[in-house]
Amino acid sequence: MLRLNCHKFMSKWRRKRCPAALCTAVALLGAAAVAQWRAPSAVEIIRRTIAAHGGETFRRPQTLELCGRAVYYPRDGGPAIEIERLRIARVIPQESQRARRPNGKVLVEAWSGGHLFFREGFDGERAWSQLSVAARPIADYLRLDRHFGFGIIRFADAPGFRLDRLPDGEVEGRPAYRVAITDVEGRTTHFAIDRMTHLIHKVEFDTPLGHHERIYWSYDARDRVKEARHVRLIFAGHKLFDVWWEEVRYNRPLPDALFAPPDR
Repeated sequence: MLRLNCHKFMSKWRRKRCPAALCTAVALLGAAAVAQWRAPSAVEIIRRTIAAHGGETFRRPQTLELCGRAVYYPRDGGPAIEIERLRIARVIPQESQRARRPNGKVLVEAWSGGHLFFREGFDGERAWSQLSVAARPIADYLRLDRHFGFGIIRFADAPGFRLDRLPDGEVEGRPAYRVAITDVEGRTTHFAIDRMTHLIHKVEFDTPLGHHERIYWSYDARDRVKEARHVRLIFAGHKLFDVWWEEVRYNRPLPDALFAPPDR
């Protein structure tokens, strides 16, 4: 009889107590999981992005060359212009505190129909340009200081910079972290970074010509250092260029004469 009463008591306890105990255990496990997982900070996102793009070779390269082709879309609605050859060559500085100023050494040249479309350069001291008749209407849009912004991510951990976590969003339907990098002059560049790959998907900042956006696609998984192979440049809502990079080269020696203005 005593055994039967104990059995009834235990059965009753299991029915009443076990569900509550189970819920408590689940709640505790859930709380532990939430405590363990947290949204990454802006600093953590930038570090993961640097690593995803190639680590120190991406963060502190000596030189960079990009070669490919592009399409220019005139702002007046005229026919698109094919740029058969586009080249960027850069000597990249080891320090930089200003996101919108040319630094290191830079050459950007574009050829269309066998003729020079434009050439923009910076020799380390002064900027210079050569423009075809067709490129003159967009002279202000081709100035180097309208385009500097992407590279500031390489120096975002330096003293004087501020990193801010922005609300997450989407770029072309892909979930993205959003981080703002503000340089020592107070100029802010927004980065949208793919949440799965930690590759840069979009960069945007304000310019005297309006808001500038760059959208990055088509990273090649075979590249040790990741550079987007398709880039779209948008100024004040107008798509100005589509660029397709076919060759990417890091740390190849580049002669100073390459960046010298044509009058030297």
